[in-house]
Amino acid sequence: MLYILFTGSREPSNPEEVEHLVRTHLGPHVAKLGPENVVPVHGSAVGVDSIVQGIVDGWYGMHSDTFPANFFRDPLVRNAFMVKYVSDRKSRGHQVACWAFAEKWASGTGACARYARAANIPTVDWGVNTERSAR
Repeated sequence: MLYILFTGSREPSNPEEVEHLVRTHLGPHVAKLGPENVVPVHGSAVGVDSIVQGIVDGWYGMHSDTFPANFFRDPLVRNAFMVKYVSDRKSRGHQVACWAFAEKWASGTGACARYARAANIPTVDWGVNTERSAR
């Protein structure tokens, strides 16, 4: 199984580019592993999360693990929870990744990507560089 944590803006400046990147880079994983073995993980918010979910809904058999905001008082707590959720899957022998679509370093998306890196989850920045040294 491959669990991919998606984190991104609720108002991406270029949603078409986000959709293109997700389709282009998620597709090969789905083709190789099968849709039942790729699990997108996201916060079920508008923006990047809804773009990802729209793509996932278009692929028969795919399931997402989602964590809607209404279950968390603080978005950073939710981000940390999702990172721990994915990290727990890694400790069980599953493949994991984090795909960050940050538009600025100082954002919830940037923080989520840094949490993922701190948990040794391979992280790809599709937007600005979210690493600590990038600031």
